[in-house]
Amino acid sequence: MSDTYGKDPNAISRLTPEQYRVTQQNGTEPTFHNEYWDNKEPGLYVDVVSGEPLFASVNNYDSHTGWPSFTVPVEPGHVIRRRDFRHFMIRTEVRSAHGDSHLGHVFRDGPAEAGGLRYCINSAALASSRSMTWNARATAPTATYWNPPPRERILTTALGRSGAKADNRVSDRATASWLRALIPSLG
Repeated sequence: MSDTYGKDPNAISRLTPEQYRVTQQNGTEPTFHNEYWDNKEPGLYVDVVSGEPLFASVNNYDSHTGWPSFTVPVEPGHVIRRRDFRHFMIRTEVRSAHGDSHLGHVFRDGPAEAGGLRYCINSAALASSRSMTWNARATAPTATYWNPPPRERILTTALGRSGAKADNRVSDRATASWLRALIPSLG
């Protein structure tokens, strides 16, 4: 399996018109009428173009905005920020680092106890691990196949975000067990 991500022309050719409009043309999908706005299922969300992991359901919360909202990315280096002056507003756009997909925006009105950020993300930019199967031959997420990041990268990322201390092996094992339950094929 490859642990590199990039803007995959094959994945772009398989996007729905809405996914293309959102990810490639900086669009915004309608509120409350998108796939993940009220999704409560555990899972990992990846970029529909590159397959890079972006957000985890454990960091999802109901912001009452009609879009999926997260407090933090799974891997901060996979989400980049840009100033956005479109629509006569000053905002901070978020894009996938490797796929260069428009994801949405980040705002400073998130839960204070989780750092105060709200990543307001378009469902059309995401694919969920719950709706996919693992297939090492696939090169990008689709409704059926996805080439996941290496197990070590996911576990390292999840453990690093858990707040576990290096000498706290019980906490590390608990987090790893939770992640294996969340994504059974990692086991």
